[in-house]
Amino acid sequence: MMDAKKFFAACGGDYEGTMRRLMGNEMLFCRLLPKVFQDKNFQKLEDALTMGDLDAAFDAAHTLKGVSGSLGLTSLYDRVCEIVEPLRRKDPEADYRALHQAIQQESLRLETLSRQMEAEGTIK
Repeated sequence: MMDAKKFFAACGGDYEGTMRRLMGNEMLFCRLLPKVFQDKNFQKLEDALTMGDLDAAFDAAHTLKGVSGSLGLTSLYDRVCEIVEPLRRKDPEADYRALHQAIQQESLRLETLSRQMEAEGTIK
């Protein structure tokens, strides 16, 4: 099993807050973390932005905001928040492509960290 505390230390997440929300259940966090990176809302967000459907993009981004916030993935949460508010306002000046790219990069960074820790035996 992953050492959740080490993961949070490495990624700069909110270990204490997450453990409060999960009632101290590190095993639950370890089971949920890989599912974050498989969340279909990443693809829904990309597809909606490509099609210019800001309502659908907002729905997908808002869901990702909740997931990343609930699991204490602060860096991903922050990147998602940066796109949620402009989408909420349907801001025509927002650079949605750059905001989306930042989400993708942070998600990949966290997924890579998770996989590295698994390979090192921090995740069993």
